[in-house]
Amino acid sequence: FPPVDDSGIPCLTLDNLFKYAVPKLKIVTLTNGFKDWIATINQGETIHGKIKAIGESVRPELALFWAIWKVIK
Repeated sequence: FPPVDDSGIPCLTLDNLFKYAVPKLKIVTLTNGFKDWIATINQGETIHGKIKAIGESVRPELALFWAIWKVIK
């Protein structure tokens, strides 16, 4: 089981996201932009598919979280 915080919710870490959420997605890229980290989730089987969601944050785990959140929302 993943590490949890005081409330019992799994900690938001890149390890947890890549272990539990990313395998369920097709194509995910995480890049360090000029100012923020950018996570992109694409539809289809290649990185050239249509972009389904983008998340941005100064922290890579939050960028990935927000991209995943947009997909499931």
